Amino acid sequence: MSLLRGRTVVVSGVGAGLGHQVAAAVVRDGGNAVLGARTEANLAKAAAELDPDGAHTAYRATDITDEGQCDALAALARERFGRLDAVVHVAAWD
Repeated sequence: MSLLRGRTVVVSGVGAGLGHQVAAAVVRDGGNAVLGARTEANLAKAAAELDPDGAHTAYRATDITDEGQCDALAALARERFGRLDAVVHVAAWD
């Protein structure tokens, strides 16, 4: 039994490192991953790698220091998958 099957998880910091690995685990376990990172090109690459047919991912360039952009990422989860079950924040800023 999968804990994430059918669940929708927003993951920030997906451009590389831990965020990317968390998103991969969500998709691998049958969940939907809504990906956030600052660079759209990195997001598109990550989404294509994690979910080639695009059925279980959505993404939006997001600066986590901007509340409106974070709200838009959460809204994307609800619009695309009809729900938002969890947020995993692994982004950092300098």
